[in-house]
Amino acid sequence: MTGETDEHTWAHVAGLAIVTRVSPRPDVERRLRAALGRLSTAAVQRLEDEMPWYADLTAQERAWIAMVVQGGVRNFVDWYSSDEQRAPKAAHDVFGAAPRAFAGTMSLARTVAMVRVAIQVVEENLIDILGSEDAPAVVTSVTRYGRELGFAIAEVYARAAEQRGAWDARLEALVVDSVLRGEADDTVLSRASALGWAEHGHIVALVGSPPEGDDAVGKIHQIAMDSGLRALSAVQGERLVVLLGGVGDTLPSDTFGAAFGQGPVVVGPAVDSLEEVRHSAAAALAGYACAVGWPRAPKVVAADDLLPERVLAGDQTAV
Repeated sequence: MTGETDEHTWAHVAGLAIVTRVSPRPDVERRLRAALGRLSTAAVQRLEDEMPWYADLTAQERAWIAMVVQGGVRNFVDWYSSDEQRAPKAAHDVFGAAPRAFAGTMSLARTVAMVRVAIQVVEENLIDILGSEDAPAVVTSVTRYGRELGFAIAEVYARAAEQRGAWDARLEALVVDSVLRGEADDTVLSRASALGWAEHGHIVALVGSPPEGDDAVGKIHQIAMDSGLRALSAVQGERLVVLLGGVGDTLPSDTFGAAFGQGPVVVGPAVDSLEEVRHSAAAALAGYACAVGWPRAPKVVAADDLLPERVLAGDQTAV
């Protein structure tokens, strides 16, 4: 092995593989840079030919994709020519050439498709660009770069999903709190709609203790989805409040009861809109506060079945 070839020297120390990289020859780098335009154009043409979603994009969006592909191919050449091949950064290396808003609208599937197509086009054209002797070493580097970039993209999208989930949870808690305080105005309704809420059927409020160590809100959402219902929920201190929409004549009590922690789950009376659900929630909260007065109450109990306990506790609505 000489310094005139782009190869990797492998050594094994204590069972670990260590890669020592030799810099590429200047003429190989020069030929790659001279072919940047050709490779970028071929990649964009391949996207247009093979990706059904590409035709639905606007002219501006297609222009941005061309910028992204061109930037990605150029970044590979920079990475390949660098003495220290750092892991690529997807936010910069993939979307750096496009506006921030465009990067936020690209789905993971489309981003992966763009990267895959660009890598395929580069690999397919390397022999024509570099010749049969120099191309194989560069193909190996293209494969490695694509793998590293794939991990970087997955990390970016995973982090974005976590941030989006955290934001949705805060927004949902805000909506539930506003509804309980009787502030279900147009803004609150719009926020609820952004969370996937759709009013159909009756709405009831459920109040109980949150389960220990579980994602209480996520579990409620999953059960509601499986039951064909909609849910808005929030943990408020030592209680879990759920607004359940799409309820028919009966509520699957056992299913939802299992999503709560120890103690009773009190269900308020059914109402027809989020503006009215504060009445259901008030009854459920009042019943939950005094449910201990009925030791043999079922796990899921209607607030109206706790009227005697609520009266004794001073609930004027119950009176």
